[in-house]
Amino acid sequence: MKYRVVGESGWHDGQTVSLSPSGAVIAGDLPTPLNGPIAVVISLTPASGCLTACGRIVRTQMPDDPVDRFEFAIAVPQYSVEHGATALTRLASLLQGC
Repeated sequence: MKYRVVGESGWHDGQTVSLSPSGAVIAGDLPTPLNGPIAVVISLTPASGCLTACGRIVRTQMPDDPVDRFEFAIAVPQYSVEHGATALTRLASLLQGC
C-alpha cells in the first residue's frame, strides 16, 4: 500500500494491518499528524484492483522498538475500488480531493 499526507511530494510504502468499511490501520515509516488528511492506495487481490481513498488520521502509535514501524489508524468516509492501472494514474491527483 502507499500513502501520502498533505504537503508531501512523494508516496510512502506501508503495510495494511487491518481494513474495515470505515477505515484502516497502517504500519508505516513516517510519523503523521493527528487529524491530518491522508490519501491511500491499498492493493487488493489482482482481480479486484486497488482501493483508493482520502481520509484523516485518527490515532497513532509509536513502536516499542525503534526498528519497528509505527502504526496509525485512518477514518475513511468514502473510497473507491479501481483497476490497478487507473489507481496508479490517479496517485498524483488523489490528495487534491482530500
